Amino acid sequence: MLEIKPEEVSDLALAYGVTGTARGVRAHQQLMNFAAAIARRVEDHAVAELTQFRTDLAEADRRAGAAERQRQSDRDDVVRLARVTAQMKDQWGVSQNVSFDRVWDDALALQKQARHLLDDLVTESTTPDGLVNYTVQNSLTTTNLIAALKRLPTCWARG
Repeated sequence: MLEIKPEEVSDLALAYGVTGTARGVRAHQQLMNFAAAIARRVEDHAVAELTQFRTDLAEADRRAGAAERQRQSDRDDVVRLARVTAQMKDQWGVSQNVSFDRVWDDALALQKQARHLLDDLVTESTTPDGLVNYTVQNSLTTTNLIAALKRLPTCWARG
């Protein structure tokens, strides 16, 4: 709080030559009131600034906490993804140094190959009453499908 001492106001009144008279007493009182009003305004302004600062600090702290939680969540996601990718590579039977893109491309190619074999092996038809019939076309395609299915990694076999 800004503090103005009465003697400083009295010194100011003396400097203007208004002491010891009724006019001087009024001037002294006016100066004291003016000094008190200035002190209240300064104090009110300081309190308002401090309140705003505390509010801003609390908001910044809240945002920092939220950012830290998001950062930790992102780190956990990266670790989880790395663990799952390593597990998939292991199940696929490749080194951890092999790019997962290559593993995924191989898996998609194998899936496409299996679908083609299945399309060649089985025909689908619907009976008049709405039942679906699947018919195996020939034994050579069955042999090819079984050979392709044996090449599938164990992670596919477990479904």
